[in-house]
Amino acid sequence: MKILILDGDNFQALRLLRDLGKEHSVYIGGKTKKNTLSYYSRFCNGFVYYQDDSINEFEKVLKFIQSKRIDLIIPTTERSCAIVNHYRIDIQNFAFCSIATSSMRDLEVAFDKSKTFDFCQKNNIKTPLIEFQNSEKINSKFVVLKAITSNKVLFNGKIVKTDVPEYFKNDKPLLNNDNDKFFQEHIKGSSVGFFAVCNKGEILDSYTHKRILDTNPSGSGSCVRKSILSPNKDLIEISKKIIQNLNWNGPIMLEYLQNKQGDLYLLEINGRLWGSYCLSSYSGINFTNLLLNLYSKVPKKNIIEKSKRREVIVTNEVLLLYRWIRILKGPDKNSSDKFPKRLKIISELKFLFAKKEIFSTFDPLPILRFLWIK
Repeated sequence: MKILILDGDNFQALRLLRDLGKEHSVYIGGKTKKNTLSYYSRFCNGFVYYQDDSINEFEKVLKFIQSKRIDLIIPTTERSCAIVNHYRIDIQNFAFCSIATSSMRDLEVAFDKSKTFDFCQKNNIKTPLIEFQNSEKINSKFVVLKAITSNKVLFNGKIVKTDVPEYFKNDKPLLNNDNDKFFQEHIKGSSVGFFAVCNKGEILDSYTHKRILDTNPSGSGSCVRKSILSPNKDLIEISKKIIQNLNWNGPIMLEYLQNKQGDLYLLEINGRLWGSYCLSSYSGINFTNLLLNLYSKVPKKNIIEKSKRREVIVTNEVLLLYRWIRILKGPDKNSSDKFPKRLKIISELKFLFAKKEIFSTFDPLPILRFLWIK
């Protein structure tokens, strides 16, 4: 089977490549070979170059799909999901090729935060309080200024990445003059993720993870995570409700914040493969085979028995290094009160001895090349 994985410079693409490369011919798409992490893997059979900042650039990938007769294309970021969906009809005209992502109509409720919150209000799902024009009605000590969408498609086909979240003290009303952003209540608590592969609203398999360390010391992204195979019932029920009401098809990640009282607040819906995808493989949950079974036209693959699953801690060693650099620089004016002191790094050194997301003794070149470039 011939598979094309897009966005080869991210971590989930590398994990997919390592999972699939032992049995299939896997190709990688990316901006440049030099900066594409997965290109240096022993399992990469070829590379197609394209810039992901323009929908029109994907014409190169269409020609590659035709010439190589690719059986399955897997986008791994929000941006590539949008681009692939723009060309869905063209790809489906190649009878031999399937697409491993939901339609854009389904993805919009995940990619557009305003639609996410509208959905939550209609279905009685708790979220942090949001305001679009000012922070006057938000009572939390800090507020987060977020973009409505992570990537914005312009009229000329160009795709621009929006700003990262900013944290502000909410000691006086703040104004927002950007129609593409909103204020969100900052709730203290722990981040919990629910991950699943679904078929028309039915959960085929799932697990949750607990974020142990944030990549951004103020509280976003994750660099150390632990899989949880027996989550609390409220988390399962809320997640089932969301997936069923969306009639979701494909991979999904639901990110929650749980406060000290145990209340769960939905932060966002990710309708694509998530950055900590490797955690499923280490935990014995074969989402990769589930995706093949759901989208490909080849015979179904066997799934690992649930009795062989385990809870593990996995460290993304690169993101952990980024976290430490940020901590050493110290907090800036937009940092939250969660920002740790420099001495905290000493107690975090132990996570270098957990399972690694990038380093692999049987596939060492990606991490070595990454460190060489940096």
